[in-house]
Amino acid sequence: MAGKGDDLIKEAVMGRVRKSSRPAFVSRIDEIVVFHGRDLKHIASIARIQLKRQRQLLDGASGLRSHCGRRGAAGHGANEGGGLSAQR
Repeated sequence: MAGKGDDLIKEAVMGRVRKSSRPAFVSRIDEIVVFHGRDLKHIASIARIQLKRQRQLLDGASGLRSHCGRRGAAGHGANEGGGLSAQR
């Protein structure tokens, strides 16, 4: 969902493209997608989701039981590698 800030960015980009490109190229642009950077909080949230998926796969497929500490894997892991252990 695009916000007003994204719309302003898109307009500025298209203005620059129109000034520096030929009309044949400009007419071929269907859409501009604005990507925003993620901070550590977002990265940790994504890491938790991915670790949950991996834990489910590991626990179900191999008979191993995994343990992943909340702080160690997602919070600390987003910038330093974190920790994940597995036991039979």
